[in-house]
Amino acid sequence: MPSGGAMPIGGAMPTGGAMPTGGATPTSGGSGANDDPSTIARGATVYATQACGSCHGADARGVHGPNITMSQTAGIGTWTYPQFHDAVRLGKDRDGSNLCVFMVAVTEKDISEADMLALHAYLKSKPISDKGNRGDYCP
Repeated sequence: MPSGGAMPIGGAMPTGGAMPTGGATPTSGGSGANDDPSTIARGATVYATQACGSCHGADARGVHGPNITMSQTAGIGTWTYPQFHDAVRLGKDRDGSNLCVFMVAVTEKDISEADMLALHAYLKSKPISDKGNRGDYCP
């Protein structure tokens, strides 16, 4: 769980904010060349230890938080890696507004930049769900 005490849930993704360090600049639809099985396994560990599934579900299809599968219509399939990064790291929506109050900003102490890339790779590996689900925690 992030240091803020609340479990993350998420929603629409932002466009601005910090880029990952260490030369990682993934492009739309990908998290770079880190989608190997060990990176995906590391991302699964991050997803579990940060309690992402408590809101987004074990399958990332959404429960209390929204669908974060790579669906182009119902999930995060159209989001760039920087948008994903900024939503998790900064808790900001595309327009700069705050995401749901339960989607707290996750510091680098909680998720390193390498773990952020691994988390994104893990989500890319999950089966896609085109079923819209905004969750029931926030509007």
